Amino acid sequence: AGSAATPRRLSRAAGPGSAKKRKNFPASRPMHTQSQPSPLSAEASVTQSYRGLFNLAAIILVVTHARLIIENVLRYGVLMGSRGRTALFRGSFYLSAGAMVAQLLAFPLLSLGVERLASTGRLSARAAMVLHVIVITASGVVPSLFVWYSSAEVASEAAMIFYFQGVIQWLKLWSYAHTNREFRLGDADLNNYAAVADVPLPRVRYPDNLTVKNLAYFIVAPTLVYQIAYPRNKHIRWRYVATLAVRLVLCLALMAFVVQQYITPTVEGSMDPMRQKRPLALLERLLKLAVPNTYTWLLGFYAFFHIWLNLLAELCRFADRSFYAAWWDATSIEAYWRLWNRPVHHFLLRHIYFPLLRARVPKLVVVSLVFFFSAALHELAISVPLRRFTWIAFLGMMAQAPLVLLSKRLEKLSGGNDFIGNAFFWVLFVIVGQPSAVMLIYYTMSTDAAAAEAAAEDDAVCLDGVCRA
Repeated sequence: AGSAATPRRLSRAAGPGSAKKRKNFPASRPMHTQSQPSPLSAEASVTQSYRGLFNLAAIILVVTHARLIIENVLRYGVLMGSRGRTALFRGSFYLSAGAMVAQLLAFPLLSLGVERLASTGRLSARAAMVLHVIVITASGVVPSLFVWYSSAEVASEAAMIFYFQGVIQWLKLWSYAHTNREFRLGDADLNNYAAVADVPLPRVRYPDNLTVKNLAYFIVAPTLVYQIAYPRNKHIRWRYVATLAVRLVLCLALMAFVVQQYITPTVEGSMDPMRQKRPLALLERLLKLAVPNTYTWLLGFYAFFHIWLNLLAELCRFADRSFYAAWWDATSIEAYWRLWNRPVHHFLLRHIYFPLLRARVPKLVVVSLVFFFSAALHELAISVPLRRFTWIAFLGMMAQAPLVLLSKRLEKLSGGNDFIGNAFFWVLFVIVGQPSAVMLIYYTMSTDAAAAEAAAEDDAVCLDGVCRA
């Protein structure tokens, strides 16, 4: 009786809906009722989810790199040491840092003083322009000379930080002088500022903006273009600041690990193939360097453009956080440079590109000058902290001018296929461009260092009286 009651209880529990479903699903029911593509075909719906495959790819990526990390540690040991930390903070570091901070404060105050005198008529427009040019030029030259001739005890990492800040200030003072000149001469359209949202009231107008507070905010704010007023948030989210600070520390630590544990041994191992001119071995080194170099590049982008600039913006209540756009979807070199670094892109448009066009300079010449300016900045940013001009960054940037035209042509030939243009961009930067530049710069530096060491040994031998004139 018990065994017979069980099926009846289950049948009643299933309810009448299940029975109706069984009756409505006969063996003759058609299973193919419409045209539809396979989920992996190109015709599949854009709403098709591939999250499971992406999860699998992420798991494979993590497992593969975990194995590579273990293999690297077993082969080379733990290469991260205290060299970087002690080099940054030894000897004359604090004295040099103090001098650098002093010059970073002096030039903005000089620029403010010149503009104040010009706004009251005590300086003519021509005299103000000359003085601004002198201050701006000095703000770029002095940090370069300071870093170039600084003590060897100041590490390249610290010198790069100092010089990077000096270049940022140089561009900011350029924008400050150029923008206020338009206000002073009446060439600026103040109605444009009516469209700026979330501006603290009352709205400031020229020359009331010529204050230390206004200039100090611009110097600290994460932008290179001066405005009388910026969109501002109402308060600082301190919890968000803390999370950004933690993320920044983790990113920098991970970058240091990748550089010392992967990039440095790989680059050092590529010197013999370069000297012996073994192309196949060199290609293997290039491909091996491509992956950790890409990780370092992406981590550097995330650490600076996302974490650091958002951290500054949050502390300054700076509301416009469009520091970059979706450059990873770029289908041409031109799109990449337009989307990758929005602060520099805004500066180039506002203070170089359109002023030259307004001066009736041909557009092709203007584009070439913009590329030349960007190439010079990249070369200075690398060569000055290293105290050695290699011209590799400059030539690499200038070589991208024809690549812009090539990528545009490729985009047209592909018939709007975004994959081809995007793949061309990634291969050019990840596989060919950056790893090659890193290897060439290291090769040039190691060759120069070896030549200098050999010359020093020869001089020492001659001083001992072994050689004769």
